[in-house]
This record gives sequence, structure tokens and C-alpha cells, in this order.
Amino acid sequence: MIVLPILVLMSSATSPGSSSTTPLTSTTALKPTSNSTNSPSLTVLSPANNSGPKRFIDAVYAEVLHMSILYPTASFVETQLTSTIGPTTDPTKLTDVRLIFKIHGEDGFYTIFVQNTPWGGWRAPQIVRHYPPPQNGLLPSDLGMDILVADSLLKDAGYRQDYDAVDVRWPINMPIARQQVYYYFQMVGNLPSMVAVGAKDGSVIAQNSVEEG
Repeated sequence: MIVLPILVLMSSATSPGSSSTTPLTSTTALKPTSNSTNSPSLTVLSPANNSGPKRFIDAVYAEVLHMSILYPTASFVETQLTSTIGPTTDPTKLTDVRLIFKIHGEDGFYTIFVQNTPWGGWRAPQIVRHYPPPQNGLLPSDLGMDILVADSLLKDAGYRQDYDAVDVRWPINMPIARQQVYYYFQMVGNLPSMVAVGAKDGSVIAQNSVEEG
């Protein structure tokens, strides 16, 4: 599985979870500020690998930092992890990873997708005319908890069935006191269909107690 640290693509005036973004004055802001194609490598998690980044949050951090250089006004809003082998109980099998950013051009919002490669790097960013889900706040630079820890808390709470995907988001449509980074495990089989693990307080919440969708 992959692992990433996180630097949010937001101005110093924006706080984690906030959905505000400074508009761009020109669509040229949708173009990278650097011609560099060098992207941080993505290290596959392995208990036997003791060198280089091993945590999900460390790997993400490196690429988000890279994106903050290419697109200084973009905001980091979501990470999606998917299993390529079907349902699993092992987070290291979620090897299909996508980072999602939003950016505001003169003619509206765009979404930037960055997808990992099978060989451990990142593909070139893709920009589409699409606004990310409004219920997603901005992710902070440090998620505060790695996916391996979130998975352990999930199982300790009794949710041991398979899952096939995990989303990392900051939901803003729930009570402010409970807003934080959550790992949303998309469960397979028996209900609940989704379980969220809070990266700040370690809370484990089955779907309908967190948010719908």
C-alpha cells in the first residue's frame, strides 16, 4: 500500500476544513508554474522495507508539496485509495491512489487529479472542468494518522469485514465539534456500508452517524 505526508495547497489565511478559495485572475493559473516533470516517488509499503518513506501520509505529503509548487493556488481536498485485487482487509493492498485538488480559474472551478503509477511514481496532473463535492473541506498538511493506524482502530472496534476503497476527507456538513480528517472505509458485505475513523480523536463511526454520501 502507499503512504503519504500532506501539505495543503491553501493560503496561510485558510484553515483546515475551510472551503474558501482565493479566485485566480487568469486561466494561466491552470498551467504549471514549473516545467519540471520530476515527481516524488511513491513507496509501496512493506514491513521488510526499512528505507525511504513507508507511511501513506509520508508519500502523499511529498506529492502534495510538489503540487503546491506547480499550482500554488490549488487546494488539497481528497485522497482516494482503491484495491486493484478486489475486497481486502489489508490496507497495503489499496495500491490505486488518487489525489484530488480544486483550483479556481477566471471562468469557474476546476479539479486537478493526480494518479499514482504501478511502478511507484505519479502521473502528470489532469485538469477537468468539474467542482469537487461541496461537502469536502480542505485537508491539512498533516493528516495526523496513518492509514495503518486507522485500519487497526477499525478492526479494534469490531469492523473486520472486507473493504475495497478508502476515501480521506474533511467533512464540513457535520457538527463543527466533530469535524476533522476522516478515513472513510467502503465496506463490503454486511452492514454498515461505510465506517469512518477520525484521524484526530480516533473515533470510529458507522455510516449514518457521520454523514450521508
